[in-house]
Amino acid sequence: MPDPHIAPLRRLLAAYYRPAGLRLGIVLSSGCVGDDVTAAADILTAHGQPPPRRLALLHPRPGDPDTRPDDIADFLRRYGHEYATAWLPAPADVADLASITAAARGAGCAIGWDLTDGGHPGPDGEARLREWGMDFALWSAPGDPAGEVRVYTREPSAPLNR
Repeated sequence: MPDPHIAPLRRLLAAYYRPAGLRLGIVLSSGCVGDDVTAAADILTAHGQPPPRRLALLHPRPGDPDTRPDDIADFLRRYGHEYATAWLPAPADVADLASITAAARGAGCAIGWDLTDGGHPGPDGEARLREWGMDFALWSAPGDPAGEVRVYTREPSAPLNR
């Protein structure tokens, strides 16, 4: 059975990936599943960008199970000017989500979050997502028995520091 978040992810990447100048890549972390990587690679290919050159997959440090949030934020502060879009799985700590989002947006990189695996905005839903400053997200309501994937989008034309 296909992952229910892949179709909306493809639509979101298509809306938010806007390559221009040096800003040609997409950033993912190693926590992204294979279908996410394939979706990002397909978007790059559709724009004439070679995925091996333009798809950054951030890996954890040796011995760490996951990529550290500080490492992701540091990468985006240093190299975010080369990337049009970042798609990341939710970190365990909301403060990390906010700091990574700020780093991406400060570099002019649109950022989306996969909040479908337990990370969720809580009862305030979309108001919290707006507060955190992300451009787009996929999330599931806590306790939703159907597991419906919900889509959050900030206006695609919302200004970035580009």
